[in-house]
Amino acid sequence: MVQDEDGNEHRTWRPVSAVCRCGASAVKPWCDGTHKVLRKRTT
Repeated sequence: MVQDEDGNEHRTWRPVSAVCRCGASAVKPWCDGTHKVLRKRTT
């Protein structure tokens, strides 16, 4: 179980779980790989 900054608890049943950092995941707070199809940032 993971607790977010608002104190909400999120359960996961996956052996490995990645938290979304790009903000585009459809299954937040978990990463669904959406970042792989997003345009890459330019600096």
